[in-house]
Formats: sequence, C-alpha cells, structure tokens
Amino acid sequence: MALVTGPGSGRPKRWPLWTSAGVAAAGLLTAVLGLVLVAFDYSPRTLQSGGMSPTLKPGGRILTETVRASEVRRGDVVLVESPWTMSGLIVKRVVGLGGDRVTCRADGPVTVNGQPLTEPYTYDGSPNGNFPAYTATVPPGRVFLLGDYRAESVDSRMFLDDQQGTVAAADVRERVVWHSGGSEPLPVGLVAPLAAVGGGGLLLAAGVIGFVAAAVLRSRRRAGAFTG
Repeated sequence: MALVTGPGSGRPKRWPLWTSAGVAAAGLLTAVLGLVLVAFDYSPRTLQSGGMSPTLKPGGRILTETVRASEVRRGDVVLVESPWTMSGLIVKRVVGLGGDRVTCRADGPVTVNGQPLTEPYTYDGSPNGNFPAYTATVPPGRVFLLGDYRAESVDSRMFLDDQQGTVAAADVRERVVWHSGGSEPLPVGLVAPLAAVGGGGLLLAAGVIGFVAAAVLRSRRRAGAFTG
C-alpha cells in the first residue's frame, strides 16, 4: 500500500465541519431563545366550559398574555380567579370597570353609563339570556364580568348582593389575545419570537445537514488518499 503525495493531497480540511457545527449551534440557540420569549409572555390553553360560546367554544385553543389590573379594559376577554362557586380560573368578558354603572333589561340591551353596548359576539344575539333585569355600580378597583352565552354563563349578574357581583381587578390573571375559532392575526409581540423559532429551526437543520455532508465527504477523501 502506497501513500499518494503531491499537489492537492494531504489531510482533508476540517473547516466545513466546524462551520456546519457553528451554524447548527447558532440555530439551536436562536430557536431556544424564541421559545423562551414565547413561554415568558404567552400561555396556550384549552377551553373547558361553554359560557363564552360562540366566541370561545369548549375544546378550542386560546392564547393568553399576563395582564396587570391597570391594563384591563372594557371588552377584554380575561382569565380571572373566581370568587364564586367555581374553583380556579374562569373565562369571562369585562363589561364594566370601577365607577361604571351597568344596567340591563330582561330583554337587553346591556348599557354602561347609559350607553347601550353593541354585542355581536353574544349567543344568538341575546344580551341577557332571559335573566332578570339588573343594575350594578362597579366599586373602584373591581370589574363586572359577563359570559357571551348569557343564558348559560355563571357571572356577575348572579351575585349582585356581594359587591355588585364584581371581581377584584387584581384577580384578573391573563387576557385572551388569540383563539382558534377566530380570524384575528397573531399578536404583534408574538411575531418576532415565532420568527426566531422558525429561523433557528431552519439554521439548525441546515447546520446538521452540512455537518453530515462534510463528514461524509471528509471520510471519502481520507479513504481516497490511500491506494493499494
């Protein structure tokens, strides 16, 4: 067996291997960073109850973001610690904030500070679900909550003798920013982290493929350096 020498011979270069490994590592780091950012700001959940139908249906997927009491707005669909008969988090729509006067006849509509609400999201267009008429003045630092399926929802209307049926705004934990049954785009704040996950995944795949190809080519070149 004779070793072939001359121009172009010698040990195969290692830089393609190291370059590919670097690309793969950079891709992995980018993807992990994107996932961390998503997990830090957003939480995916599966809805269990039907009180928010037809907006949110049982079994549907929702994406939520953490929200502070000062950030809660009328119309927000929120996850809140229930002070009522249920345990854990419940999903309801914020109708009134501290100082608001919320009223509704038996046949609707719901009014806030004398202004009727346009609520196309309610089940069958029913703003009160044949519940009795009610009036509530929301205490400071609290929120008045209704479900979109007014005939079935357990919400502020049923507990008017306890602080007007309201819940402390500080007990609001998360806000729904996307759901599987809607047409809303993903939140702007989620675009960059998801792009990082996707881009990092592509870099990782490219680096792994490049590393394998470089390793195979190097092995073949080493084998070709010997003849016998």
